[in-house]
Amino acid sequence: MKKIIAILSLVAIPFLIQLAAACSITKAIYKYDDNPQVTAKFMPLKHKSLTDVYFTVTSSKGQHLWFTFDWGNGFSKERLVSSKTDPANDNWKPQDPDLNKDRLLLDMDFYTFDKTLKTSLGKISASATAPDYIFIPDLAPTLWYLRDASIFSDYQLGRAMFTLSECEGV
Repeated sequence: MKKIIAILSLVAIPFLIQLAAACSITKAIYKYDDNPQVTAKFMPLKHKSLTDVYFTVTSSKGQHLWFTFDWGNGFSKERLVSSKTDPANDNWKPQDPDLNKDRLLLDMDFYTFDKTLKTSLGKISASATAPDYIFIPDLAPTLWYLRDASIFSDYQLGRAMFTLSECEGV
């Protein structure tokens, strides 16, 4: 049995690497390494904003946290800007990155990495290839101190990365 699992693993690894390289950012589904029931996804954004995608984190109970992006000034520091409502709604308006109005959570740093753990720099867009990993250092502590299961049931997360686990339609 161990031999079969080893062979299947050797066959699957190149396929997963190829899958990650070919996956469009809006088709990628990520699982949180500390709790694989927590997932994340980039979604197309139809509203005028800094980019044409937004980011959503989904709890094991189907609750969503929505984020848009802010690159600010200076050294390409990517930040997630929380939204109380789904950016897919027709009446949604982008948040002002300089005000805390209409935000559920504080802004958080956001890092993307390829399979060699080299960081990806630059604005995220719908035409981009999906990064292999996403790291939001303050996600776990922010949810822990929020401690509101009615907003996000999986608030007891450890610090971890989101790993590309699936590419829809491939």
